Amino acid sequence: MSLSDHDFEEATSQIAYEMYHFRCLAQIYREGNRGRGLWWQLVSQSLLLHLRILIEFFYWDTRNARDISIRHFIERDDFPCPLELHSPPLTITLVSSTPNRPEEMSLRQVKEALDQRLIHFGKGRSTGYHPGHEDYALCFDDLERRIRAFRTALPKDLKSVFDFKLSQLVGRVKCLSAPIREGPSLTW
Repeated sequence: MSLSDHDFEEATSQIAYEMYHFRCLAQIYREGNRGRGLWWQLVSQSLLLHLRILIEFFYWDTRNARDISIRHFIERDDFPCPLELHSPPLTITLVSSTPNRPEEMSLRQVKEALDQRLIHFGKGRSTGYHPGHEDYALCFDDLERRIRAFRTALPKDLKSVFDFKLSQLVGRVKCLSAPIREGPSLTW
């Protein structure tokens, strides 16, 4: 699929949204600022949803013609592809204490587990192994490196789109109410 300049601008704005929310939610998770009850469920499910989107964006080619992945950006002449954006990890070693957990899962299996948990309503929700949050957290550092490398590699015009979207999102954080009063402080 060939993308126009406008397509890249829209994709950059949308992926900035996903990256920002993933990073905020991952920071809340890491700092143990999760809250309890419904608040934790909301944070948790949002984190996993943004994680799933970024796994698909960074870790493999798209399956249908309407999806956009890192490959579309890498194919641009003005996008110097940093090493961090090459070769996604093939597996993650699982660490949670969840019963019946395998020692490792491929990233495709991780994405499929997220699909079953977040998107599909079917038998897959109650069968098979579903990674715990500790397992998913293993992807956070790799995605963090990829996000930073992606932003750094963006051509000037797309970096402006990315940064403009971030400024809009950061401005909205001031409207947050309990249980967190301010958004995480992220450096880009």
